[in-house]
Amino acid sequence: MSLNPFSGYASGVPFSAASSTVTEAFDTNTGAQWFNNGKSGWRPANSAFDVNNQLAITAELTTHVVTVPVTGLYRVSGLVVSTVATSGTMPTITVTYTDADSAVAQSKVLLTGGTSSASGTLVEGETVINVKAGGTITFTGTAYATTTYSAKLRTEYIG
Repeated sequence: MSLNPFSGYASGVPFSAASSTVTEAFDTNTGAQWFNNGKSGWRPANSAFDVNNQLAITAELTTHVVTVPVTGLYRVSGLVVSTVATSGTMPTITVTYTDADSAVAQSKVLLTGGTSSASGTLVEGETVINVKAGGTITFTGTAYATTTYSAKLRTEYIG
C-alpha cells in the first residue's frame, strides 16, 4: 500500500476527516504516519510522531515543544547518555502539559539525570499523559553541570 505524502498534520491531505475509506498518509515534516479508519478521522499511527535528538550537548537541554494533533493519551519518553568520560551531572528532564480532562497544568519529571564520570552512562524514563488536541507538551532540562551528553526525546500517540 502506498502512502499519500503531505506536509504538516493530516488535515492538510485531500481526504475529509469523515472519509468512508481506510487511508494512510505520511507527514514529510515529522516522518509520522497517519491513518483514517473511516470512522473517527485522522489519527497518528501508533509510532513516534515527534522525534527530537539533541547530540553532543554541553549546556542545558534546548526546550522542545510538541503540539498534539488529537485529544488522547500520549507516551513521552526520553534518554540521556554521557558521551565523554568527565565528571558532571546530566540534566533532569521535565514534561509540562495541560491535562485534557481537568484543564489543569501538569508537570512531571520524565527522568532524573545523574552524576556521570564515564562515557556511556545513561538515564531513561517514560510516562503517559492525557492532552487535548492543540495542546502542547514541553520538554525542559535542568540541573546540567559540566558534562557532554546526548538526549533523545519521543512523543507517541497511543489512543
